[in-house]
Amino acid sequence: MNDDIVEDLQTRLAYQEDTLNKLNDLVVLQTRELADVKKQLALVYKKMSDMSYQLESQQDGGVDNEVPPHY
Repeated sequence: MNDDIVEDLQTRLAYQEDTLNKLNDLVVLQTRELADVKKQLALVYKKMSDMSYQLESQQDGGVDNEVPPHY
């Protein structure tokens, strides 16, 4: 009877170790993916900022911001 209990505990431990290893692998993968997403978001933010600056520069030199002659 004790042998059955020990064998059952060993089996459970093996499954738990396997589950922990799989979870660890998943955490590592998601950490890498999150880092990639952060880099991509930073690039998108920079591109949007650059585009915004370009639009502001174009508008500053354009006719839209000039005061009409009758003012």
